[in-house]
Amino acid sequence: MNNFQLSEQADPNKIFLTKFSELEGRFEPKFYTDIYVDNENKLNNSKYKINSIQEVTSLVSDGTHFTPKYKDSGIKFISVKNVRKSEINFSNTKYISKKEADKLDSRCKPTYGDILLTKVGSIGRAATICTDERFQIFVSVALLRPNNKLSSKYLEIALNLNCSYLQYDRVVKGSGVPDLHLEDIRKIKIPIPPKNIQADIVAKMDKAYQDKKDKETQAQNLLNSIDDYLLDELGIDFPKQTDNSLKARIFTKKLSEVVGGRFDAEYYQNKYIDFENSLIEKGGYIFLKELLQMLESGSRPTGGVGNIESGILSFGGTHVSSDGYIDTSKSKYIPIEYHQKNLTTTTKINDLLLVKDGATTGKIAIIQKLEHESQNINEHVFLMRLKNNVNPIYLLSYLKSSFGNMQIKREITGATVTGLTKDVVNSLKIPLPPIEKQNQIAKRISKIRDQAKQLQTEAKNGLEQAKHEVEIMILKG
Repeated sequence: MNNFQLSEQADPNKIFLTKFSELEGRFEPKFYTDIYVDNENKLNNSKYKINSIQEVTSLVSDGTHFTPKYKDSGIKFISVKNVRKSEINFSNTKYISKKEADKLDSRCKPTYGDILLTKVGSIGRAATICTDERFQIFVSVALLRPNNKLSSKYLEIALNLNCSYLQYDRVVKGSGVPDLHLEDIRKIKIPIPPKNIQADIVAKMDKAYQDKKDKETQAQNLLNSIDDYLLDELGIDFPKQTDNSLKARIFTKKLSEVVGGRFDAEYYQNKYIDFENSLIEKGGYIFLKELLQMLESGSRPTGGVGNIESGILSFGGTHVSSDGYIDTSKSKYIPIEYHQKNLTTTTKINDLLLVKDGATTGKIAIIQKLEHESQNINEHVFLMRLKNNVNPIYLLSYLKSSFGNMQIKREITGATVTGLTKDVVNSLKIPLPPIEKQNQIAKRISKIRDQAKQLQTEAKNGLEQAKHEVEIMILKG
């Protein structure tokens, strides 16, 4: 048996040998793959003392395992969606009653300086509590209370490093929704440098996060400038609505002015009428259908595509990012046979994709490159193929602008599942200057978007570089 060897053609990430003496009470093969074993060896070889989470905390707990009764106001209730790396977002929380919060405090009571760590779904995002405001947490979030061996911010930083994430991923359970159990969190290993080194690491990462924030702010300011530039180039004077008083929100309409069977008050707000009048005053508009060769949505095979690992790349609403580009980081596929026999929506360069239903209805992006030789779309997206009399970047920029998006939002129907129909999309009103003017506008906006994207890339890369340097500091000394 000692002489047994695997074939050289065997994939070492899928087929490998482990001695029985090397087993650590776990028998799942994933646990012993090279990426996790190498990471553990790096941790064990650190010049600094290695402690488990259990050894550097006075409390490791999680939130309630039962869904509470939500209220319109009260004590904020945090779940995994509210926790990002080094950030807790309190702006979109649910609420529970004070009485229920009092009961949940007996399990764990979040306190200034504690660490929240996401443990269900999107695992491994750690953030320090930097507020005295009272709130409670759901089971999807763990609470870690550091002891005097390390600072809260250092623990947060260490938990967000790749060497920690590999430990989470090694032990996470659940085939559908990943679940990081408390018993496994307590075993996570953390290098503990002296307090002065911890302080240096915290200062380094604080600067990296501030630099990232500054670049992202610069990028957003550039993107925000597109609206003013586009309105100016189109010669449209569209005053911003600032009066939100009750008087300003009450208006009347004649029945003869009601169109398309729409009786919702939102549809007839003055801002829509004012903008339409502004378009007319500056040369009018044409309907979007006059600019389109094609407006079609796609489809997927019965049963979905969750288990299909190759084939034809299929874009849906999740691939249409807010910056106007296509995000292929979470690729989905449809069988080649289905693509060939059932669909006529193969994407091409300069096609626009518009999300037609769901939570991201109205998002729009352009196909600027082909990731695969053939790409298609699913039923949640419209493919818009344009005629030659419109610059695709110009049309994208107009529909993404606040006033273009305002039109789209006006037309969205549905109380729970929002959606856009073909008729609605075809009837969107588009100001269309001569193609030379469109090209000029598109060139300038493309430059602005490229500058913003460069800043966003620098922001992301700068933070990742800082994390990499910190990881080297604590693993190699």
